[in-house]
Amino acid sequence: GPFKIEFAGTSPHICVFHQILTEEDINHFIEFATPRLSRNRGDKEDAAYGRREKEEGKLKQIYKSVQARMKTIAFAGTEADVYTPNNFTILDRRAENLSSRLEKALNLNVTNQWSSGQYQVTNYGLAGLCEAHLDPHGYLEGADVTGRNYLKQSGDYIGTVMGWLQDPPAGGSTTFFKFDTEVTIWPTRGSAAFWFSLYTDGVRDPASSHGGCPVAVGSKWILNKWIYSFNNWDRQPCHPSNSQRHAYEDVQKDRMSWPDSSYY
Repeated sequence: GPFKIEFAGTSPHICVFHQILTEEDINHFIEFATPRLSRNRGDKEDAAYGRREKEEGKLKQIYKSVQARMKTIAFAGTEADVYTPNNFTILDRRAENLSSRLEKALNLNVTNQWSSGQYQVTNYGLAGLCEAHLDPHGYLEGADVTGRNYLKQSGDYIGTVMGWLQDPPAGGSTTFFKFDTEVTIWPTRGSAAFWFSLYTDGVRDPASSHGGCPVAVGSKWILNKWIYSFNNWDRQPCHPSNSQRHAYEDVQKDRMSWPDSSYY
């Protein structure tokens, strides 16, 4: 720090940290991802990136982006579901330095075990887009989280980091447009956006629903990191007494934001 921060919205809390990525960071992530880019996640396609749909009786395959994930730190007890926060091996020093920088900027636990997911680098080609969606899975709402057993240790996504490694000449913005929220953030190379995705009771905030607008010229490179909730109990305490299932208009809920006592 000090960090160059732009507040873009409060319902939900959305901000942009300008110039938080160095040129070396940008080149490092792109060089890592380029030979590893894939339409697949694991052994099957993710519907958010490749979707089959019927149109006029024909089956059409739509691909909008390719991505690669980067494992930057390995904790000794992760595979055995054992909490070993002080026993780890750093696999990518530059990426972990960025995580430490984000931890200071966000006032959230980012670097510890079960505190955040792996970095994901995504490339959107011409006309590449991402449909409107919520990032959290709805773990505390009883949603089906089959195949995501790690959520019992990590909790749901409390917030999302989205950095821009390359901004297209036209298009490619990210927009929040539901429940009276009208916020658009534009790709800015070297900057990173952040938004909270949960209410203070751990339930998904539907106003955090967002989508990526089509790339009109060139291509867009982004870097994502999703922050988990349970290991941020001391930074953003949960208030379970307010907990109800996914709701908005009929229930008054408290949104997450940085405390007044912080340097924001």
